Amino acid sequence: MIEKSQYKNYSLDNLSEWINDALESEATVDEIYSTIVETIQERNQYHQACVNAGEQLLRKLNVATPPHSRSENVTDIKGYNKFWHDKDITGGND
Repeated sequence: MIEKSQYKNYSLDNLSEWINDALESEATVDEIYSTIVETIQERNQYHQACVNAGEQLLRKLNVATPPHSRSENVTDIKGYNKFWHDKDITGGND
């Protein structure tokens, strides 16, 4: 099994290689920048869609709603932990 630090180093090493490869290609700096930004935005959209689906299901089940709105970042650690770790109306916390 790969340790966290090894995986981090592996990922960062690959990122460095990919950036160097892109810089040595015919791509412009603007194209490289746009690709990086679009990749991050796509990842965020995917994860936001997952959160939205989970929130919708929780609302339908009348269990609980997360301590944040769709447009906010999770910065209320107490509220976040309360939501995920306190017992809900079903008596469980799983």
